[in-house]
Amino acid sequence: MKTFKITSIILSLFFLLGNAKADKPKHHTVFTMHFSVNAFIDADARGLCDGLTDIIADNAKFSIMRGDQMLCFNKKEIIKSMESLRGVQQNCTTNYKVVETFDRYVLVKVEMKYPTFSRFNYITLHQCSDGWKITNVSSIFVK
Repeated sequence: MKTFKITSIILSLFFLLGNAKADKPKHHTVFTMHFSVNAFIDADARGLCDGLTDIIADNAKFSIMRGDQMLCFNKKEIIKSMESLRGVQQNCTTNYKVVETFDRYVLVKVEMKYPTFSRFNYITLHQCSDGWKITNVSSIFVK
């Protein structure tokens, strides 16, 4: 009986310690604001989409103004669209500047200059536990 009690205690400790070890947080990458902006530009202008889902918040919203029409997309739709253009290099030059910075919020203006027009993306990013995530992108086209 004594052996049964000792074995039960040892097994209980073994399972308890095993579960405590399993609950440790997994290591993950923390994205900087510049990394997230550059990764989005690379996906949009150069067709380089690796890691795109990691830098876009799950509840992100995308809107594109085309003439009088406003097109709206969610994360799933924009990633599907960008993935379909994987490897396609746009005929444009890109640059960006930070418009506003607050504690955990940044507004970035991205210019994509094509030969006959320009596209401006206004990207809102928020700092989350795993880095800077894109939460909103508004795009306009200008001749």
